Amino acid sequence: MEQYAIGIDIGTGSVKALALTLSGTVIANLQKHHPTISPENGYSEQDPDLIFKIFIDLINDVLYNVGYAPEVIGLSSCMHSLICIDKHHTPISPLITWADNRAAPIAEGFRTSGMAKKIYNRSGAPVHSMLPFCKIIWMKENSADLFKRTAKFISIKEYIWYRLFKSYEVDESIASATGLFNTSKRQWDKTLLKLCSIEPGRLSEIISTNSLSIYNNQLEILKVDKAIAFCIGASDGCLANLGVNALRPGIAALTIGTSGAVRVASQQVLLNSATMLFNYVLDQNTFIIGGPVNNGGNVVPWLLKTFLQKNKATVEDYNNLFTTIKSVPAGCDGLVFLPYINGERCPVWDEHSSGIFIGVRAYHSTLHFLRAGIESVCYALKNILEELQLHNSIKQVNVTGGFINSSEWLQMLTDILNKKINVMPEQDASARGAAILAFKSIDILKTYKFPSGKIQILKPDKKLQLIYNKQYSVYKTLYNSNANQMHVLNKS
Repeated sequence: MEQYAIGIDIGTGSVKALALTLSGTVIANLQKHHPTISPENGYSEQDPDLIFKIFIDLINDVLYNVGYAPEVIGLSSCMHSLICIDKHHTPISPLITWADNRAAPIAEGFRTSGMAKKIYNRSGAPVHSMLPFCKIIWMKENSADLFKRTAKFISIKEYIWYRLFKSYEVDESIASATGLFNTSKRQWDKTLLKLCSIEPGRLSEIISTNSLSIYNNQLEILKVDKAIAFCIGASDGCLANLGVNALRPGIAALTIGTSGAVRVASQQVLLNSATMLFNYVLDQNTFIIGGPVNNGGNVVPWLLKTFLQKNKATVEDYNNLFTTIKSVPAGCDGLVFLPYINGERCPVWDEHSSGIFIGVRAYHSTLHFLRAGIESVCYALKNILEELQLHNSIKQVNVTGGFINSSEWLQMLTDILNKKINVMPEQDASARGAAILAFKSIDILKTYKFPSGKIQILKPDKKLQLIYNKQYSVYKTLYNSNANQMHVLNKS
């Protein structure tokens, strides 16, 4: 029986578990979804106990499918989540996800006052409503009783870790995405905690991403007959770089899922206060630098619903969309879209931003609007790639996410970025990265070198560069030219 590790990714919309052998073979790949509710406009909440149950169920399902226990289980998790825990170790709030915008006025206040730059320079985290830093301040100002009753402010991974091991611990990677972590000292930042009116004791103990705890079936919830090591792991974005082998200079990782992101690895923090590129920890020697966008794969169902009245789009609807927009030429005959339909994070960090179509003429059809919507997601990611290239020369982009199932979208992205694209295996990159980090944490692997499976390589069509560059030059001006009008229309 070949040794294997389980990498488990606790995502915003689902939990994914992947069993990876030392030879790089995936022998199990499972996923279970969980709901998000919005009790008020801008709220995004989930049930932490349901997510813990799904987490345990998936591990047991992998154990059943494989038939024997792994050497180690590694954890990946979405960033910026927040749960309030009382003195009895019980959640007294829902899980508040990264997408929750209730703290937007807090973040905006820091940005307009100039404080955001100082906060960013200490934490390396962009000042936005997604940050637990902003959410805690919002809670202090708007829900004083809940704030007072909270003994611990933790993330979903910390909650799961506590349920397993009865210890409040957080890895450096998740900590670095809170806005409360000092990147240079690698500890909770006293100045930032003071802004939140909390002490370090109301947060978990920070530990390295390769830290291990041993599960001896003390809870009798995992169907194992031996002790298993758990590696606390890192955040999903950092582990995605590891999972797609994008840790070397000159290589970026790009993901389009519900949202999207572009990231590179660095041995040092790279601060850019204008665009607030994030600086998150992968391990003791590696930072992951990059920028996220709010509007990635979620633009597609919006297009299908808005322009084709497909309220519950099927796989066939998605396939038909990408087949039909091929009839529209690159650049959409002069139509450009700014896809900020859910506000935007990098590089503008503006919860009140919104979408814009420009260049509309009588000859533009529905298909033009649909294609412009897809092109716009590629322009948004190109915008971040350009910011990263101010620090690194990027020659290759390794891509993952649900969008890789569309050959048309892949080629469009390749042409717009004007980079060589490596399409990585379909298995979840973050879960894969968690398994690799877990193997290394128990010294089965000495380095991160690991088989990555079958890779498809795409190259840009140089004949389209003049067209796409013209459209992109317009795209880059749209936010700055219209931000004031957006705020008039979107602020209540």
